[in-house]
Amino acid sequence: MATSCILDSMSKDKSYYPFYRAYKKGGQIVLNKDDLIAVKNGKELYLAGTFKTFKENEKDLKVDDYDLLIVYSDKIADYIACNYAAFHNEADKAFIYTYNSLEKITLRGEDIRPLDMSHLDVIAQKYGFYEEEEIKDRLEKGLMFGVYIDDVLAGFIGVHLDASMGMLEIFEEYRHRGLAYELEGYLINYLLDHKDEVYCFVMDYNNASMALQNKLGLTKGKKINWVYKD
Repeated sequence: MATSCILDSMSKDKSYYPFYRAYKKGGQIVLNKDDLIAVKNGKELYLAGTFKTFKENEKDLKVDDYDLLIVYSDKIADYIACNYAAFHNEADKAFIYTYNSLEKITLRGEDIRPLDMSHLDVIAQKYGFYEEEEIKDRLEKGLMFGVYIDDVLAGFIGVHLDASMGMLEIFEEYRHRGLAYELEGYLINYLLDHKDEVYCFVMDYNNASMALQNKLGLTKGKKINWVYKD
């Protein structure tokens, strides 16, 4: 299939938005054969296709050259994780959820504010999944928001470098009050105002987050695998 046809098809399927976005941001197509397409974006490689075609073209892909693989196939991701010593031996698996409506989320009016660099330490302490440099970048660009109860920070959310929603954390003493819904709903409305795609990733074991996405009206899409270099 012609490259333009594949990319046009991907642009219409929101599950492939991260793949398509990487290409539109300057990514280079390094392989396009039958039912497999690969896009290089810096030290990241995006892969979508069948395991059979991947195996036929494995040498040409040179996956060892990349620090991160974003793969739309469990079988390909698991194979790389198990057979390439440079990579972590288990892929992280998540479903993509997309918000496909233009209607804003109705909120109850919690005190939600943009966060700044003065909040770096508390975010790094409470949410240790990401590098400090990413958190700094998000704070500097005004893409992290906090919810306050009685003028005290009770939780936060942000926009990742790949434009997905995430970094959602409600502090333990403020949980079970519906604050996660309010924070993510606020961010959805913010992204709609800025004409941005609205999507997030949910780890395939995180049932609570899946329930939240369903409640907010997001649509569950394809599973995506991240394979990291150790």
